[in-house]
Amino acid sequence: MPTEGLVGPYQLDHETIDRFVAESSCGVFVIGNKGQDGKFYIDRVGRSDTNLRQGLYDCIGTDGAFKFRIFNVPKDAFTVECDIFHAIHPPMTIMHPEPPTGQKLRCPHCHALDNA
Repeated sequence: MPTEGLVGPYQLDHETIDRFVAESSCGVFVIGNKGQDGKFYIDRVGRSDTNLRQGLYDCIGTDGAFKFRIFNVPKDAFTVECDIFHAIHPPMTIMHPEPPTGQKLRCPHCHALDNA
């Protein structure tokens, strides 16, 4: 499952984000809600190559909770974002993830993107 390794779910608000997410981190996040069955349902997947905290701030008000994972390099975050996008097809993430700026990478699933 591509969401293994993500921590959470946590409430999607400023205080919780500040408590758990380092400001200058690179990482992947999913936004969603916990259902009555206790499962976490993902509505959106995203990534930040430089400031994961700000990426999560930008999603406040869209859903109630988030999960995330920190990465050392944007390439790894891009790969996991693509994994989640293709496996789950989050309803609020319509556009395919873009590779990190200036990196020539292709999606490991559809090989559709190349950011040169």
